[in-house]
Amino acid sequence: MVRLRQRQFPLQDPFMPQVRLPPGPQGHFIAGNLVEFSEDPLGFLTRCAREYGDVVRLGKRNFLLNHPDLIERVLVNGDGNFVKLAGVGQGKRHKG
Repeated sequence: MVRLRQRQFPLQDPFMPQVRLPPGPQGHFIAGNLVEFSEDPLGFLTRCAREYGDVVRLGKRNFLLNHPDLIERVLVNGDGNFVKLAGVGQGKRHKG
């Protein structure tokens, strides 16, 4: 998951045209999708990808990218505009 840097992406600017954000799950108004995500992270992200497509909005500034070209664009060309969330990719390994 990536987060847009706020200085690069003002959500409300009266002089800028409205930006249409990608779709995503609604979630609870306080906890967002934290409960569903914490119960089954891989299942939640898989359902989001299937239901909402290549770019999924998770909250106000968090996005899940599901297309290899988009992921490459962020990792190779967009390092100044995006921040990797702390803890992503640092999960526990399970034997199975």
